[in-house]
Amino acid sequence: MQVLSPAEEAELFALEREQMHFNKRLLTASHESELERCRKDVWYFATTYCKTLDETRPDDPDAGDMDELVVGETEKGRILRYPSWPMLHDMFRLWMAYPEIRIYMIEKSRRMLVTLTHVGPLFVHDCMFHSGSMNFITSMNEEKASKQIERRAAIVYEHLPEWMKAVYPAKATYCHMVFPGKNNAQKYGFKKDDLRKPLTSEIWSVPQRGEQTRSETPSNVLFDEIVAQDMAEMNFTALWPALEAGKKVGPRFIGVSTAGVGFFDRAIHDRMN
Repeated sequence: MQVLSPAEEAELFALEREQMHFNKRLLTASHESELERCRKDVWYFATTYCKTLDETRPDDPDAGDMDELVVGETEKGRILRYPSWPMLHDMFRLWMAYPEIRIYMIEKSRRMLVTLTHVGPLFVHDCMFHSGSMNFITSMNEEKASKQIERRAAIVYEHLPEWMKAVYPAKATYCHMVFPGKNNAQKYGFKKDDLRKPLTSEIWSVPQRGEQTRSETPSNVLFDEIVAQDMAEMNFTALWPALEAGKKVGPRFIGVSTAGVGFFDRAIHDRMN
């Protein structure tokens, strides 16, 4: 992503605030009703408003499977509406109906959109509509970590309606996406009256090194492609006290990977020590 100087950033913030106030003046009772429906139903939010980046290569034999979802083209690739597949609906139903389930281990195959679903619609929704949420993603390396924000979370947010973004502004930077709250509005170029949420919510995408989730109190933690992360078991162990102490109100852990041996295989077959 482009790195701005402090002066350029201040100028951009001023323009964003001016545009945000214009968009907020256009809000109607129906907009407020729609926001409330989205807040209560993340599946409705995803299938009505979310767009994603097509991650298939043009020469991929499965690329044509997504043609019916295409809503536009950008320099990054095709933009797709989020699909209402039954398999994805089941995933959302579990997420909404069973908050007491704190650990998900998901063995997936190609093109199931499992990682994209969590990083995009689920984590973006959590940060928009909940105050003080902290969502973590760990990936194999820094390059893959940066793409989680740039090509997934930020794409979903960028393609939301302008009136919705006016109510819940967000800023994406390298490996980080922030949804400002009143507690640090000035830091992100806003006034407290600009914002609805008391506390800032964030999505952090980090490489696996350094046990970086240990020092935070996350709402949700996603380990992507666990079989490719040689430090996954150590990082999960570091996170375990928070998972154990939190119970129904603690962080939710999502482990995602294609089939493989080692920690992930033991976890999904309940063979942990």
